[in-house]
Amino acid sequence: MSYDLVFGKIHRDWSCGSLITKTPWQASDAQQQSLDTAIEVSNQSVEKLFTDTRKEIQNNYDAVQRLTRAKRLPAVERKSFASFLEKWLDYGLSKNGLFGPEDIEQLTTYREANKRFTERLAIFINVAATPLKKPIALPPALTAAATTAMVPATVPPAASGGGSIAVWLLGIGLGFLGLGFMAGKK
Repeated sequence: MSYDLVFGKIHRDWSCGSLITKTPWQASDAQQQSLDTAIEVSNQSVEKLFTDTRKEIQNNYDAVQRLTRAKRLPAVERKSFASFLEKWLDYGLSKNGLFGPEDIEQLTTYREANKRFTERLAIFINVAATPLKKPIALPPALTAAATTAMVPATVPPAASGGGSIAVWLLGIGLGFLGLGFMAGKK
């Protein structure tokens, strides 16, 4: 095999072990047409994979923007998606819109990473759909116990009349006591 790789003298297809009669650059017309068709199909599938991935990432970007405007997305989630989006944009710019069969693995990796963001953003979208001021309904068993526990304590009417004056005088007396203490220290 190394002899074939270095010198290229024996024309053998090492994937199945059969002897090739012509070298790849001397392929017959039928072989060339099938090779061109395979490349065309793979290029179409790569373009479809790219457009699907780009569409899914764009949907997540729109969701992040909506949740950020509504102040329902934590900063940690926004920053992690921003770093992922930056890497995606750098990859897209480096390829300059020309994707080949060798890019299938990278595009699939970006698509799988984006699915994780889709799952996490779905949680925040569900939380954002719930209004902030909506009271939480208690189960029926707890509602009876909660209503009896939340009864406010009442002050008897006889004690409430003079209590405010006594508190005021107590505050003034403590203030004078503090001033006397401070003056006595000097």
